[in-house]
Amino acid sequence: MTLEAKATILWVLSVGPAVVSRIWLRSRVPADAKAPRFPRRVDVSLASVALALIAVGVASGTLRTHLVQIVPLVLLLALLPRSRAVASAAAAGVLSWWLVTMGGIWLFLLGLSRFLTGTFSPIEILLTLVIGVACMAGLSARGNAGSLPRTTAVSAIVLAAALQSLALWFSYQPSITGR
Repeated sequence: MTLEAKATILWVLSVGPAVVSRIWLRSRVPADAKAPRFPRRVDVSLASVALALIAVGVASGTLRTHLVQIVPLVLLLALLPRSRAVASAAAAGVLSWWLVTMGGIWLFLLGLSRFLTGTFSPIEILLTLVIGVACMAGLSARGNAGSLPRTTAVSAIVLAAALQSLALWFSYQPSITGR
């Protein structure tokens, strides 16, 4: 299967969990509920995923590839202070994308799938767990994305996940990998 096909499949698979976490679950909570809010959890989650991916790049000798892959995360970290609602919804798309990707790696490591393959050192395996936990924490954060119209939130999720897939594709181009 080509890289383009895998990136597209990851994009499609990541939209569902992001929409569920940001829109459907938020609509199930009464508007007057006094649920705790964690406005900085999304920021910390995005930064944690970015730092863990840099560590993967250092450990695997593919730092340049991983620096390209974190561009959407860095963009969202820059946008969060300016437009928290839209950036929070978009963050759900990117965090969900990485969670689905880590799930694909775990399925490979368990011998259950060959969709995402590779050779993973113990530190890289540990970092996939760190990334997965950071993604789940960010997706479970009660941000103010609920204040967005649903079409805007879904659009932000879809576009952000697509941008992450594009970053993956671009990160493996010969101009980046040096091959």
